[in-house]
Amino acid sequence: MNARALVLITAGALAAPGLAAAADPTATAIRGGNHPAFVRIVVDRTATPALAEFAVDSEIRDGTAVVDIPRTRIGVLGRTTLANVTITPTQRGRTLRLTITATAGRFKYYGDGILPGRMYMDLWKARPIYPGATVRSAGCLAFTYASPGTGRIAARGTARGIFENQFSVVVRNVSGRVVGRRAPVMVNGFPNGTWSTSVNYTVTKRQVGTLEAVDFGPRTGALCVAQIPAILRPR
Repeated sequence: MNARALVLITAGALAAPGLAAAADPTATAIRGGNHPAFVRIVVDRTATPALAEFAVDSEIRDGTAVVDIPRTRIGVLGRTTLANVTITPTQRGRTLRLTITATAGRFKYYGDGILPGRMYMDLWKARPIYPGATVRSAGCLAFTYASPGTGRIAARGTARGIFENQFSVVVRNVSGRVVGRRAPVMVNGFPNGTWSTSVNYTVTKRQVGTLEAVDFGPRTGALCVAQIPAILRPR
């Protein structure tokens, strides 16, 4: 191999990462909206390649979540605040990192996904606003019956494609605090079937709380939530 050929090969190898980065899609906007059940954050991009992972830290209950979007350039994005949630973008190599901050305890769950040209991040409210926040059927989980009693709720429903064929049923009081939980709840059938359970809860006064069926998938950020209001009564 002559010296000229060696120089050309070396130059090409050194340029390859830069060329790959230049071809990465660019984030063009951070936007979103405040809904009765959740705050949705949307990141628009010039293209949406398939992604395997988004969230690095999805424990939004403590007021912070960190989301990495691989193969994405920051473009002209800057810090954005919407619905009292602050999103701070930074570039880490070929990865766009979003640090999401909010009041601790305001949100209970984080979930994300992709749509053509954009990805979305949903921050589910610990204290949803009913009746608008009612999600009787989320497709993957659904309530077909619920009977709140004194210190106990009986419920049943359907499930579709639930990870490991099990999930949790949770009762929250009016302040969003967990006052009852049953886990795991098994699905009768695979991959689709029905379920039924009962959950004991503890409150000190009558109030309108939330009954949830929730499943966390195998990927961080994969989430399914069905929720309905429930009248809670002390024993």
